[in-house]
Amino acid sequence: MPDKLRTTKLSGRQQIYVCTLLAGGYNAERVCEDLKEKYDIDMSLQNIYQSYIHSKKWKKVIARISDQITKRLAKHPLADKTKRLDILNKAINEAMTWRLDKIHYNTWGLELSRVMKRNLGPIPSLIREARVEIEGDKALIDNSTHYHLTTEKKDKYRNSLKRLLGVKQGA
Repeated sequence: MPDKLRTTKLSGRQQIYVCTLLAGGYNAERVCEDLKEKYDIDMSLQNIYQSYIHSKKWKKVIARISDQITKRLAKHPLADKTKRLDILNKAINEAMTWRLDKIHYNTWGLELSRVMKRNLGPIPSLIREARVEIEGDKALIDNSTHYHLTTEKKDKYRNSLKRLLGVKQGA
């Protein structure tokens, strides 16, 4: 970074651009690089952190843009698979995380035990969604083909065995 940073105020469009980059998962360093490339504006990392990431005003805007991005990605069939799989992975990790449910105390107020729990309910549907995302809508087992066991081959085998042994038919 140069010694002197220009202290120019970003326009409304540039501020929204910064928020969009942050909502898209870019870190502050990458946002600074993109501002330099696109608008020829040098911003410090500290400025990005203070003005956007830790600011109440811009946090709401970033969260809103992030929600819009994830909703659009979830609806769009040709959207980036890695982003959708990342969302599913985060949801599965969230469900698998142990959380404090209860704390039991004795009569003197000392902690006896802690009860931890996981929210395992949504995991099967999340795994199913991830499988469909990776493999498509094709099923793992094709239920359209049914196999029926018949005694035809068994009878052929028995008859050939009887002929070899010399047993008469009908006996």
